[in-house]
Amino acid sequence: MLITYFIAATDEEAARTLEWVGGPADPDEGEALPAVDADFEPSVQLGALLELLVGEEEAAELEDDLIAMGDDGERTVTRLDDQARDLLAETGREDLDRVAPQWAGIEEFFGMADPEGLADQADRLAALARQARAEGRGLYCWAVV
Repeated sequence: MLITYFIAATDEEAARTLEWVGGPADPDEGEALPAVDADFEPSVQLGALLELLVGEEEAAELEDDLIAMGDDGERTVTRLDDQARDLLAETGREDLDRVAPQWAGIEEFFGMADPEGLADQADRLAALARQARAEGRGLYCWAVV
């Protein structure tokens, strides 16, 4: 699975990336969007991180919206809600290091996740979330199965 988190001004701008072979950071034409690659998808795996950071009750209120889908669901673009974006933007590296071992242990990583590697990726995603929030843009996930 290829997973790239990126920022865009609108859902329409984000949806246009669906068919880009290289994803939002490598457009077929035009400018690349600010993006980071990751080894975790937004609904379950990133959701587990957010739950570890803020608790189950608050994390349950966070939703992501599928805004584009192609190839019978093998290509998707999902918008993370602004609360999730802001939570990530407020997350520091020390918080990620603290929860990474437990996060890496969730069954959806099949015992194959490296806590330090996940913390590194989540730290880059947090920086992207800070940029998105500062610019008033949304945070999205482009994924290809």
